[in-house]
Amino acid sequence: MTVSRDVEKAIRNAWIWLVLIPVGSVLGQLAGHLIALAFGQAESGPLTMSWWQVVIVVIPTTLLTVVPAYMSAQLGVRIKNSGRKLGWFFALVGGFICFASVVISLLTSFGVGQ
Repeated sequence: MTVSRDVEKAIRNAWIWLVLIPVGSVLGQLAGHLIALAFGQAESGPLTMSWWQVVIVVIPTTLLTVVPAYMSAQLGVRIKNSGRKLGWFFALVGGFICFASVVISLLTSFGVGQ
């Protein structure tokens, strides 16, 4: 494969990963709620889980959102390094969503803002 075909493939994959971010977010929220329900946490009640249960809920929830954003950012850096300015878009959007997802998950999981 030539360099341009590799770059075009990276651009296509970056778009795919970027589109998968909302899908991963929805699936992550669903997984988090199901795990919390398995621990006996009422949907509308106050948070009564211990810290280790919260960690078990946060890890898959965050990973399902962060992995597509990280992959989009990583491919964006690869595209940018090949000389295409479009790579900045994927790197910045994916990187911001990745960072924001981790911060929001950690803050809301441990009671900040509730």
